[in-house]
Amino acid sequence: MRLFRFRWLPQALTGRIVLLQAATLATLIGLGVGLFCHYQFEQTLAGARHAASMLTDATAQTVTESAVVSDYDTIQDILQQLIAQYPFSSASFMAADGATLQAIAPAGRRDSAPAWLITLLTTHLHEADRVISVGGRDYGLLRLRFDAGPLAAELWRLAQPLMILALTALIGALLLLWLPLGRWLSARDQTLQAQRSTTPEQAPEMHRDEPARLSTTVERLISEREASRQALERALDAARAADETKAQFLANISHELRTPLHGVLGALEILRDTPLSPQQQPYLEAAHSSATALQTLIDEVLSFSQLKAGKLQVHSEIFELRRTVEDVAALFSQRASARHLELACFIAPTAPDRLQGDPRCLQQILTTLVDNALKFTEQGEVVLSVTAEPLATARVLLHFEVRDTGIGIPADKQSLLFQPFVQGDGSHSRRFGGTGLGLSISRQLTELMGGKMSVDSQPGVGSRFRFCLPFTVAMSTESRNPFPG
Repeated sequence: MRLFRFRWLPQALTGRIVLLQAATLATLIGLGVGLFCHYQFEQTLAGARHAASMLTDATAQTVTESAVVSDYDTIQDILQQLIAQYPFSSASFMAADGATLQAIAPAGRRDSAPAWLITLLTTHLHEADRVISVGGRDYGLLRLRFDAGPLAAELWRLAQPLMILALTALIGALLLLWLPLGRWLSARDQTLQAQRSTTPEQAPEMHRDEPARLSTTVERLISEREASRQALERALDAARAADETKAQFLANISHELRTPLHGVLGALEILRDTPLSPQQQPYLEAAHSSATALQTLIDEVLSFSQLKAGKLQVHSEIFELRRTVEDVAALFSQRASARHLELACFIAPTAPDRLQGDPRCLQQILTTLVDNALKFTEQGEVVLSVTAEPLATARVLLHFEVRDTGIGIPADKQSLLFQPFVQGDGSHSRRFGGTGLGLSISRQLTELMGGKMSVDSQPGVGSRFRFCLPFTVAMSTESRNPFPG
């Protein structure tokens, strides 16, 4: 049974060692090649998706004017140029009135890549769709389908020499192992035979230089591996530095945009106080509303970039809680009244009024939550409430809650709310607007101030956003008891 089990193994010890090393090297090289090919596959997919998204956005902007005036000839020319210049297999535009335009890549465009690789890439590359919408009205749907052929050819051109190199390395490594092993073990066998022989023979001299060479080779391989690791670490540090540079640039440019925008808002406020005709008044209100929305967007981008760069700091100062909360409610009172919504504000009598903390961060969090509550509430009410929980001496934990009777959020979407650039429902970004940064910034600000934020919501019932923040109670000059009542 034992002979049957191992009869396929080489009889010589050298052969068995080489076979074991061959299996080990083949496994490691195959694993390395597989991981590298998988990494290149994922990188190629990511690059293709990013390029497709950018080209789709650019094409959507290009065809918007033509779609509005129903200039289908121009749209067809744009689609043909897109197919000719970029690796798309097809580009189509489905107008809202039922018209369909399509451009297909020529059948002669083929790439030298296996069919299975092209099929695999095709299953991972989805169609890129963009709705052409102007002023809340949809004029059509732009759809681009990426051609997987060039990507497959590029991957295949990379994989072929890699596999040849891996096979060559495996064969070379086995030869380098076989030759010295043969000499060492052959000399060892001859020595043993000479010792056991009844007719003594002169034992051959062992080759003492081979182990030294092997040791030198191992040391060289270790040095090369350490050099590769250090090179990877330097590349990672460079990538992190580039990411920090981009975040810093975004913060700087957002800050520079705020100055002229404040000038625009100031000029519009002054213009409000001048006599205007009934025809001019709506234009002024539209300009003011657009400038205010742009200011909110820039503030969100600035806060997000500062948080990402780690440069947003919490400042501590004495402020009045009731005034800060009531200012937020007053900011949205006119908007709530115009939409026939009830906006209520409740502050528990036990909550201390004079606090030590950052009122601007608190106001930004409350503004975001109340703004979202009004945005997603069609009827009913929005309630902002504050309660207090005494902590240690001169410390208090304030519990804030913004409750609405809006559309609500499904349970499977609630975990995505606090991720940047994500909204509970993607269609809401077109219907209600917004960048998807507000809640992410609010949660990060809450954690930066030492608190926590959570959400409880049911579709069709409403939502409750809660967060708690610790503050230091500022002692009143009239009373040594910081807590009223």
